[in-house]
Amino acid sequence: MTYNQKRKIVNSTMYIVFALVVTAVLCITVLTFVNANRNVPTPPDPPPVNNQNNNNQNNNQNNNNQNNPPVNNNNEESTEPDDGEDMPTDVVTETYFILPANGHIMVPFSIDVPVFSLTTGDFRLNPGIAISVPVGSPVFAAASGLIVDIFDHPLMGRTVAIDHGDGIVSYYKGLSTVMPAGIEVGVPVDSGQTIAATGDTALIRIAETDSLHFEIRQYGQHVDPMEFLDFSQVDASPDNDNDDGT
Repeated sequence: MTYNQKRKIVNSTMYIVFALVVTAVLCITVLTFVNANRNVPTPPDPPPVNNQNNNNQNNNQNNNNQNNPPVNNNNEESTEPDDGEDMPTDVVTETYFILPANGHIMVPFSIDVPVFSLTTGDFRLNPGIAISVPVGSPVFAAASGLIVDIFDHPLMGRTVAIDHGDGIVSYYKGLSTVMPAGIEVGVPVDSGQTIAATGDTALIRIAETDSLHFEIRQYGQHVDPMEFLDFSQVDASPDNDNDDGT
């Protein structure tokens, strides 16, 4: 047998072996794929819905709601909330206020549009009204109430706070540090009674015209004092029988 004949036999044998190997790989692949599909579990059908049980549960719930009326968690005896964010800021009282000083309003209430300040040289919100009056002018209680605080604010100076009920508290700022006799925390005051005199203690307004800063807060929220003022009483002179500061 020649060399070429031997070579042909070897080549033929290699081709046959290669073909067998390829065939075996294909067969194994096909069998693996078929078995994999057979072993995939079929999801079970969902259980039938028992409409009768659902109806019974709904009926029981309705019966419980009828037997147990809803509970109102709001305490009706409370007149003030923990904070004033959720309370209305409209006028909800029949109490009328008088202007707490004999002067004209030179700076209006403005918590939306900033007002220019001569002292600081910038624009600032004004949560009250500024009443132009000379230093030493009497300051009157805008309405009857109870003095709940007297303190010195670092910018607005000597301040008196009067609680008028209905969540309403009035603030008188920039006062003289010399208080009239009998004016102290816990003392009730009448509308028009002198509670202080204007001073020059408001450093934030030191460059402004002498004035009284007057604020009203309802449930902790600043409100426009003009909404509370009884304008028929603005020009009337307060009762001077209670004027302990002059």
